[in-house]
Amino acid sequence: DNIVRRRLKPVKTQFQQADTDVDTCAPDIISSPNSPLRLFWSFLASLFLAMDCFLIPVSLSWQADEDIIGFITLYFQTGMIFWSVDFILQFFTTYTEGGFLVSSQKKIVKKYLKTWFLPDFGLVALDYLLLAFTGNGEEKESTLLVGPVRVLRGFRLLRLIRIAKAKRSMALFEENLGAKSPERIMMFMVLFRMTAIIILATHLLACGWFAIGISAENAGARNWLQPYHLQEESGAFQYWTCIHWVLAQCTPAPSKIQAENLDERIYNLCVIIISILIIGTCLGRISASMQQLNQMQEERSRRLNKIKAYLHANHVPRDLHVRVEVFAEYAIDRSSSLALDHKLLSTTLVKELQMFEHKHILEPHPMFDLILQGFQDIFCDICGGLNHRVYELGEPVFKDGNPATCMHICVTGSFYHELHARGTIVDYVCHFAEMSLFASGVHCSTLSADSFADVATFAAADFATIVSRSPACILYVCEYAKNLIDDVYNSGHEFDVVPLSTCADSSRRTELYRLLRQTDNTINEHLEITVAIPKLKDVRNFVASLLENELPEPEKLQVLLEEFF
Repeated sequence: DNIVRRRLKPVKTQFQQADTDVDTCAPDIISSPNSPLRLFWSFLASLFLAMDCFLIPVSLSWQADEDIIGFITLYFQTGMIFWSVDFILQFFTTYTEGGFLVSSQKKIVKKYLKTWFLPDFGLVALDYLLLAFTGNGEEKESTLLVGPVRVLRGFRLLRLIRIAKAKRSMALFEENLGAKSPERIMMFMVLFRMTAIIILATHLLACGWFAIGISAENAGARNWLQPYHLQEESGAFQYWTCIHWVLAQCTPAPSKIQAENLDERIYNLCVIIISILIIGTCLGRISASMQQLNQMQEERSRRLNKIKAYLHANHVPRDLHVRVEVFAEYAIDRSSSLALDHKLLSTTLVKELQMFEHKHILEPHPMFDLILQGFQDIFCDICGGLNHRVYELGEPVFKDGNPATCMHICVTGSFYHELHARGTIVDYVCHFAEMSLFASGVHCSTLSADSFADVATFAAADFATIVSRSPACILYVCEYAKNLIDDVYNSGHEFDVVPLSTCADSSRRTELYRLLRQTDNTINEHLEITVAIPKLKDVRNFVASLLENELPEPEKLQVLLEEFF
């Protein structure tokens, strides 16, 4: 008991410290940017930003019709309220730093004040200032680019600065949408981003081209609208004419419209340069993404063609030929063509990735759940020790009478479990032959795949090697195994199928469970020693280690010396 308590002391202290940080620094109002509510809010922000990118340049360049003035005014007022709420939420949104999620409100506020606070505050204040100058906006909306309101409204273009923040939202969407097919989703998101940049750049340049022409027209100067009397056409015709002219500057598409004054000529040259830099770069990225998608598809086809060539060369029967092809397609789709290079990551990050990948299939089991709470490093190693295998329809996972050498966990797909001539369908995460981790035995049932299915296995030898890295974990596993074997023997449960309720009862009677479930006062009484006993071989090193740290009280020091010797 003393060994278990001493081994659990740093773990429990770490848990208590983490709980303290959460209670004092992360109230319930603080949310993660990956939470469903925040993702939905980010989606709304993207929609408002897209509307800003379209409406603000158009409202500054074209004179709004009477029937859409009300819509424009309502939109800008709604956007003002939305961005005001978003400004407040930024003080309660966690962020990542150094690979860790920071949930301390003080750090969140400090980070926000150093980054986007001033731009966001200025943009929100500008909206309220514009509302104060224009009132309900109906009189001013019909007279664009006139008077001091024109200058103030021109500052609305600064709202497009929020485009720089859209990169973070796009990264979150890619992360959540790319869970099933990260390679293809990544490529399609690149195509979407590049296309959106081309559309945005073309739209802004087209609005600027019309604004220069209509300004010259209002001043009575010669402009590009006059040769074709475009100033008399509808706003939609004028807009799409400007779009055509912008695209003609970087593509072979011809356009008869030419610059008619110095300002238009300078703007024309600027559009050509911007088109080469932005649109040309985006087109290059799109072309590269398409080539990468083709390469991914070719790699899949190449692997399937090698299997087909082997089947044809060996004159495999048609039925087996079809089964092999279908299973190969499923296996290729399940596997990822992008292998994780562990050399690029630290050992801690590799363990956390393995735990994230397999936690959902181990945590429902009471034994692994308690190991996760008390020995997180051991749990990460257990997650890394799982072996996955894909089974086809009807293929047996284990058979009645065969030696049980590992634990089987049904991950995906459907299975048929037959016990004493009674069959059941298993289509959820289920654990079989857990007893094989602690005792020798044979399977008393048969488990076979009822569809294409994935099974994770954990060998008894690997389990023993991993838990042996922690003496306290060994004590817990041995105590749990003894309780479980006694419960299975007394209750008459089968070797392959042990109910989770029985496993939970066996786990609750262990010393580790009692320690983790005790109150803080009881824990402090049991875990009184705060200085861990060093594993030293001589008195000199032991005394030196004590001198490096703060010496405990004499009574505690005496206890340490007695236990050490």
